[in-house]
Amino acid sequence: MRFTPFSIMAMALLAGGCQQATPPKAAAPAAKEQKTPDEPPIAGMEGEDPGASKLLATAAPRAIKPTYIQSTDIPSGTLRGVCRFQSSPSPREKKLPPPKETDISAIKDPQPEESAYYKNCRLVEPLWIQALEHAFVPTNVAVMVKGIGAGKAPAMPRSSFLVERGFLKQGTDKGHAPNNVHFGQSGERLQWGSYDPFTCEMTLANASTQKIIFEGKLNAYGSKEGFQEGPGKYKVPDLLQSPPLHEEGMYRVACKRHPWHKAAFFVVGNPYVAISQPHHQFAGSVFSIEGLPAGKHTLEVFHAEFEPVEKTIEFEIKKDEITDLAIQFKTPQLLK
Repeated sequence: MRFTPFSIMAMALLAGGCQQATPPKAAAPAAKEQKTPDEPPIAGMEGEDPGASKLLATAAPRAIKPTYIQSTDIPSGTLRGVCRFQSSPSPREKKLPPPKETDISAIKDPQPEESAYYKNCRLVEPLWIQALEHAFVPTNVAVMVKGIGAGKAPAMPRSSFLVERGFLKQGTDKGHAPNNVHFGQSGERLQWGSYDPFTCEMTLANASTQKIIFEGKLNAYGSKEGFQEGPGKYKVPDLLQSPPLHEEGMYRVACKRHPWHKAAFFVVGNPYVAISQPHHQFAGSVFSIEGLPAGKHTLEVFHAEFEPVEKTIEFEIKKDEITDLAIQFKTPQLLK
């Protein structure tokens, strides 16, 4: 089993959370509080948890303003979906154009050896299409169920993006595959970490107003500020954090220094979200959302490159049953 730095930090926090301090004896005088030197505030954490260690403050998933309550007593079922284009040629008859190389010359104020580092990463622009046996299908389709205030699923942990080998991806992803969409629960913060040896200047903007609501420096891994001691002396990235994000909707994640670092980030009110992945058996890009409360719901569909035929879909969940949905996308020009 491969442990990521984020999973290692989580295990350490869980282990420490089970210890309880021994209460003082009634006859013993109260110990005089030891004043420690002031430490610089953690980005995005000013005024919060002043006694916590930096590792705890940056890694602990804590809902700040809950918009969703977990309840195991609610009757629920499962939503299962498959995403396809309205029409698609056979991959045996049509070949996709090769992906374009990422323009690394657009780096802002490149540092020594920075261009060479990213050139060796062999970065390309993703097509977000995958060829299955009989058809091409869209990848990384984001779906969100709207308006659920309580359900069986646990609340979402704090979300993160990770920069690694030139890619911007979800902090929990394995490998070096990019991922251009992520979710976070309302009231939580977004955080970034990096394993790359060069500084990033991350921004978070409201997609509707284009207003930048947060920007900060993401330290290079290996620099004095770029990592900290984790459990077992493991070097974990120093994390940059946004303020709590209360307004639901879509945000844009970007880097001022590396223009190809960009993603969509959705602040949602509940954990009933998913990102589709290609599946040969179902001849499409599939997702599954379990523990949905029984009743009628609305599903929102998003893709960064392709247009869904319906951006919102009504569906109904019945207790202990599976509801199947077929989501269609307009055929893009490169498949015609």
